[in-house]
Amino acid sequence: MAELKKELPFLTRYMALIFTLIGADWLLFTIGVNYNMWSDPFDLFKFIIKIITILALYFTGIKFFSWLYSASPQKIEK
Repeated sequence: MAELKKELPFLTRYMALIFTLIGADWLLFTIGVNYNMWSDPFDLFKFIIKIITILALYFTGIKFFSWLYSASPQKIEK
């Protein structure tokens, strides 16, 4: 019997990505960090804050949506 790969479902990854893209801009706007990548003086500090925020929200979204998927009654284990 072949082992099942422990990959996240297709929907889980993309729901986390949508959550991240919308949530990162909203979160940075609410705390007052307005980052414009194309501004004349490139601000490395704000760029790093944005990347860290995106990564944190993406991994949080992965954990949340995989938990949500595992708790759903439609999931059938074989």
